[in-house]
Amino acid sequence: MARKAVAKKEDEKSLATQLPDFMAGHERHGAETLDSDIVEVPRVKLLQALSPELEENEELRAGEWYHNVNDQGLGKEFNFIPCYVFKSIILWRPRNDGGGILARSFDGKTWDQPDQEFDVELKGGTQVTWKTGKNVESSGLTKWGSENPSDPNSPPAATIMINVVAYSPDYEEGSPFVITFQRSSFKIGKKLGGNLKMSAAPIYGRVFKISSKKVEGAEGPYLEPRVLGVGLVQEAGVFARTSEIYESFKDQKITFDVGEEEDKQGTDTSSDTDAY
Repeated sequence: MARKAVAKKEDEKSLATQLPDFMAGHERHGAETLDSDIVEVPRVKLLQALSPELEENEELRAGEWYHNVNDQGLGKEFNFIPCYVFKSIILWRPRNDGGGILARSFDGKTWDQPDQEFDVELKGGTQVTWKTGKNVESSGLTKWGSENPSDPNSPPAATIMINVVAYSPDYEEGSPFVITFQRSSFKIGKKLGGNLKMSAAPIYGRVFKISSKKVEGAEGPYLEPRVLGVGLVQEAGVFARTSEIYESFKDQKITFDVGEEEDKQGTDTSSDTDAY
């Protein structure tokens, strides 16, 4: 696959917006039956040194951003516009205990496996029981001290994820897609959220640049996202598109899974999340 240029000329239109005249009035027709359970959510992730995608596609490099549906590298940085932000949570079985997903919360409030008990073995051999309770709040699994109930300084048992439905003017035909901030990148997502919260502009009227930086973790060096504000959307057509994306997602229940390799591979696995 040929490497795609990340930057585009301002007047260049993508396939997604430059349909031939004879297709007018047929936009997105035929996709009505493609429900979420048979469609993979387009997501963009930061490739780490041990990401499995590097073995599957020799043109990819660590430090690049990767579009999962198009199997394509987006380069080491690109601009994006956040259109919708939501929280989700995954309760993972510890890797040393076999790994895998025990329970999920797609809205950050309710578990898909409420009132369940999971006996797990922590790193070091400690046996504990995690209880999902009637909802996320009552379970306490997103709070410090919940991984090991006998150790108040242990990290949260569950992983909180900040998910951003984004549009990229640099990559129109792959938009919208989801960028997820979790574990060591959670604090980056919180800063982005704070930035968006303080602004008088609608979130879908803001432009950010995302790249990465190398940091040292407990298990060695890894890459984490770096997000910088660029300014406001300047083109009415782009704003109309991002506004449309916001309206289409705001009332939806978005469900998707983060692969276990992505959650663990090449990142700092010590949790630094806070419940909110």
